[in-house]
Amino acid sequence: MPPLTPAIRAAPLLNLRGEVIGINTAIFSRSGGYMGIGFAIPINMAKVIQQQLITRGKVVRGYLGVHIQDLTEDLAKSFGLERSEGVLVADVIKDSPADKAGLKRGDVIVAFDGTLVKDAAHLRNTVSLTPPGTKATVTVVRNGRQLELTVTIGELPEEMAAAPAEEELLERLGFAVQDLTPEMAERFGYEEAEGVIVSEVEPGSPAAMAGLRPGMLIREVNRTPVRNTEAFLQALAKSKERVLLLVEYRGGHSLHRHSP
Repeated sequence: MPPLTPAIRAAPLLNLRGEVIGINTAIFSRSGGYMGIGFAIPINMAKVIQQQLITRGKVVRGYLGVHIQDLTEDLAKSFGLERSEGVLVADVIKDSPADKAGLKRGDVIVAFDGTLVKDAAHLRNTVSLTPPGTKATVTVVRNGRQLELTVTIGELPEEMAAAPAEEELLERLGFAVQDLTPEMAERFGYEEAEGVIVSEVEPGSPAAMAGLRPGMLIREVNRTPVRNTEAFLQALAKSKERVLLLVEYRGGHSLHRHSP
């Protein structure tokens, strides 16, 4: 597949009524021309960023302090949930706003400040656009019980806001990974395997088009074995235009996937 390339100009995205609904940022094109799948920043997000640049001179992002992943049907069943709505808290950063509010690993966040959480990307964007210092209600399901926790949103630390190049590449490709814990290995059937597990795939992203799905295990990057996320990111950073992944999915089968 061809690489995802940035748009030459940040042009507005219009609907049929001539209203600006987004800012075009990139295009996924097979021919290298302007025919393909476009990617845009939602206009509401652009407005918030514009206002922050005017008033503060920089972009300030809200910070919760959790590592999250999409809740698949299998994960929902394992946590005793009827529907795969919400996001799973894979880890809580110590002394973060989430930690101080009482969020725990294994919680399923189903709503943020009264708004139902669709997926990990939705929660991440919602928190990011919430001004630091705002008190918000986080609704979680823990051990089959629904709880409401009050969290004071913090400001995303600069070292976390400035993602390294390899993390930017992950974001550009449209997927995220995490270390394979013993619990996850048992849940997904990877007890005898090593690698990193795909925790999130953005719908419509190059990763999704290449066939990656949450729950898949990435064992090799460009024929180099990877045992954890650090090794995975290092191998990914050496890639230029394309990435060859050796992927294993539940059932013991392996296959190769090309990511643009």
